[in-house]
Amino acid sequence: MNKKHIIVALSALALLTLLIAAPAFAATTDLLTTTSAATLTTDPPPTTDAEPVDWIDIVLDKLNMSDDALFTAWSNGQSLKDIARSQDVDPQVIADAIVAAETIWLDAMVASGEFSADDAASWKADLAADVDAFMNEKGDAEVYDTFDGVDWIAILLKTLDMEEGALFDAIADGKTVAELATNKNIDPQRIADAIAMAETEWLDKMVADGKISAEEAESWKSELNDAIQSFLTEDWSLSVDEIVPADFVGIDWFTVAAQTLGLDEETLFEAMDSGKSLNELAREQNIKPQKVADAILAAEYAQLDAWVKNGDMPADEVAQWKEVLPDEVAAFMEENFAAEEDFIEDSVDWLAIAQEKLGMDDEAFFNALDADQSLAQIAASQDVASQSIADAIVAAENAWLNKMVADGKLTAEEVSEWQADLAEIVDTFMNSHWFSEQPW
Repeated sequence: MNKKHIIVALSALALLTLLIAAPAFAATTDLLTTTSAATLTTDPPPTTDAEPVDWIDIVLDKLNMSDDALFTAWSNGQSLKDIARSQDVDPQVIADAIVAAETIWLDAMVASGEFSADDAASWKADLAADVDAFMNEKGDAEVYDTFDGVDWIAILLKTLDMEEGALFDAIADGKTVAELATNKNIDPQRIADAIAMAETEWLDKMVADGKISAEEAESWKSELNDAIQSFLTEDWSLSVDEIVPADFVGIDWFTVAAQTLGLDEETLFEAMDSGKSLNELAREQNIKPQKVADAILAAEYAQLDAWVKNGDMPADEVAQWKEVLPDEVAAFMEENFAAEEDFIEDSVDWLAIAQEKLGMDDEAFFNALDADQSLAQIAASQDVASQSIADAIVAAENAWLNKMVADGKLTAEEVSEWQADLAEIVDTFMNSHWFSEQPW
């Protein structure tokens, strides 16, 4: 493949999953990271408003495939031309679309003064050949299956002594990795050296294991410094519009997971109902589970920041939620519906208890909630003591928790911790306005 298409650092796909994985050798990452050829030079990135061309986006659009399906086919040894023919799409249609989009972009760069006409003409002269090489590139399933690579983000977190949440927040605010290091009185070159050392060791091991050739390793090493510098100086800020689908009102973690896995939600739920966790599903799809977790975190952080900005939630509440969010997402990734079904089937339905104590039918009860009345207000309107409902919920919850201990599904310590806060939680439940107090 032409050197113009060696990976810079993080792919456009990594942006959508909040910097989930570092790049590795060129043969694995060319397909996922090819964007406008002009952006992959060692020159400073252009500042024009014209967006570089993402060749993979064009391929996905023309083939009407998910990125996961495309990469799976490619990693199994098919070229993009092979994949196109399997989808009854003429490969030349894709090539022509890439050339056309790239030509428009190069012309915009010339018009903005970012490129000279000679530079653009030089790119255009090689463009057809570059695209043809791109379309003929084949993946290696064995390499893909054994590919772990170097986690640049892990190195970054260790060097900066930062938590993931703090890093994501800073990146979302538009700070570069170099700026983050400087703000912490750390020379960005320390990060660059640590990454370069780890990458070099990993590439040498890949050669020793026969996974890539010495020539491939040297090719990547020759580009490594430029790739790392791009990683350090790139603005990876994320907008809500880029991360969160327009129809999201609050973040549906299952929707994000399904999209990241390239599955429809029905298929996702069927698999989880059969006893598979999201971690297991991701591995079955040849996707790192952390990619799914990071996609959820990215969407949550962006949504939370938007709520703060819009005044829908106070900053201190958002900060508290962000502290626990990585652990919550990790637990979510391990959830097993089949294992949990028995656990929750006889759990306490607080609304059902409230409705029974109020003596209301479904329509009247839920209409009152829809009208933004709290349960305490509904109780007053029905001449029912609010505390009697709260007491009934607490009694039922305590009975259920004790049963969970007896059945070995919860520990006594877990139950004690929950029971210590139960009265306060039930009071909040009784006095919440179910719609106006929720940002969604």
